[in-house]
Amino acid sequence: MKVRESNFELLRIVAMLMIIFGHFFVHSNLLVESSGTLQIACRIILAIIIIHVNLFILISGYFGYKSKFKISKLLALNNATWFYTILITIIALIFLNISFTKLELLKNFLPIDFGTYWFIITYMLLYLISPILNTFINNSTKEKHLIVLIILFIVLSIIPTLTHGEVLDVVRGYSLYNFILLYLLGAYLSKYKIEYKTKYLLIIFISMCTLNILGYYLGCHLIDSTKNSLLNYLGISLRDGYITYSNPLVIVQATSFLLLFKKIKLKSKLINFIATNVFGVYLIHDNYILRDLYTKMPLSKTSLNVILIGILFTIIVFVLCTIIEILRKLLFKLIYNLKISNYLRSKYTKYFNKIEKHINE
Repeated sequence: MKVRESNFELLRIVAMLMIIFGHFFVHSNLLVESSGTLQIACRIILAIIIIHVNLFILISGYFGYKSKFKISKLLALNNATWFYTILITIIALIFLNISFTKLELLKNFLPIDFGTYWFIITYMLLYLISPILNTFINNSTKEKHLIVLIILFIVLSIIPTLTHGEVLDVVRGYSLYNFILLYLLGAYLSKYKIEYKTKYLLIIFISMCTLNILGYYLGCHLIDSTKNSLLNYLGISLRDGYITYSNPLVIVQATSFLLLFKKIKLKSKLINFIATNVFGVYLIHDNYILRDLYTKMPLSKTSLNVILIGILFTIIVFVLCTIIEILRKLLFKLIYNLKISNYLRSKYTKYFNKIEKHINE
């Protein structure tokens, strides 16, 4: 069994910490309700950490093009999602005194995600089509792969950002389009061993952050001050594209960040173990029921101390959710070892094997 590379596993952990930190600012309304220096600080922080989702998909492409499709992986992700949706709904009913409509309860108890987790749905769709993408990746030349990447980058990133989705709506990167682009990009970086010197990667990363922040404030200025329709249109594009996953600046920024982590030489069983639980951390903390509690936190909208509170909040949430996910996996392991589970697995495994064989051929 191949040992996971700890530098990339650490990157998964960092990306999840970024997600929690970003959700702290967004869901607590700090981003829109803060003012003065805190508002500027929030904007800078989000410009730095907005790469989190893109990092996960880049990593998926980096390693995924060499992997075989497994139905069990899809089922495991769906089962974990279903488990937490039911568990959190029950907790909300009993302990948080939250009421649900009959339709909401039905949706929460069915083994189908009705939009609770946009990332999980899109990720599962990406995994379903990954065999097709992998066929292209493994049978294409470097030149053809690069040409496809350039075309997709222009069509799915640059044009939608400049036209704020009017030419092609990629839903600000919350879509399968963006995931396909990032998956192919991650695979390209891995297959052709793309590397740059650390100082250049740092320059690229800082430059992309800076341009993104400056673009946001320039966009706000153009919208507020100009009567020129073209400049106003550009202003809206710069302002609205600031923290979108499909923003070309954000994609380049995420790519440089991944290549920086590629240079780290690290072996750690602890890091590898913790990284296996990050999806569980996401499923718990970003459930829509718990997410609504963020808005009720009594936070100052002017003091920079809120940033320290956000860091502490991020660490606590990550640790607690990791522990819960470990316990969830132990519970599932006990269930899987039951005689009835072994019997059912023996019945459907042979059919899954046939399907996987055809898909992976």
